[in-house]
Amino acid sequence: MILGGGPDGGELIHIKHYGSSSVLGHLFNQGLVSGELLKSHASYVDLANAKLTPAHQLPPDIKGAKMPRNVSGYIIVFGIISQSDKPDLHLPFFAKVVLKSVYTRLSELG
Repeated sequence: MILGGGPDGGELIHIKHYGSSSVLGHLFNQGLVSGELLKSHASYVDLANAKLTPAHQLPPDIKGAKMPRNVSGYIIVFGIISQSDKPDLHLPFFAKVVLKSVYTRLSELG
């Protein structure tokens, strides 16, 4: 899911139900792919905006903008939904490993 923002960026929100490392790893990798596409895929914003309501669209690219685009104004948000009332929910070990790797890569992208 993408939530647009102002002229300099927005939020790319990815949400999944709490689950195993594979489920949460998939969530984090979705965020990585969206960040990579935003940075380096010329038609990504147009393709994404075609699927979104106007209130949630990303700012359109300036005509003739060069790749890779500046993504410093964007934030990738991960949401994990749980029906548990337990206050001690935690990420499984391998989900933590994937999240750390994704965080490092997204930081490198800007």
